[in-house]
Amino acid sequence: MAVADQKAFYRTVMAESAEGLRRLQDCKPVKGTLILDRADARIIESQGNIFEGDQGKKYARACRNIITAITDNLNDIDQSESEDIKLIRVRNKKHEIILTSNGNYLLICVQDPSAA
Repeated sequence: MAVADQKAFYRTVMAESAEGLRRLQDCKPVKGTLILDRADARIIESQGNIFEGDQGKKYARACRNIITAITDNLNDIDQSESEDIKLIRVRNKKHEIILTSNGNYLLICVQDPSAA
């Protein structure tokens, strides 16, 4: 693929991803979304009041720690296969946190379970 084709493809994928995130954020129960670099938990993009100030960094660190701990424990159980976590869902009365990963990035979605 030529460089110009790669750039056009990248722009198309990014536009589609941004549109998907906007639609997700528009859902009533969603309080916010975060996209993180998985390597260092750096926030690439955040949407929603729930992540204002230091809250975004707190969620980023906590969610990265959750993914790392679960991955490490699953690898301890079954050392023959090492795979990345694809989806984790954690829920209490106040929040439902959905974590998805593609290996390089983490998507965190926080929603209000009572608003669904």
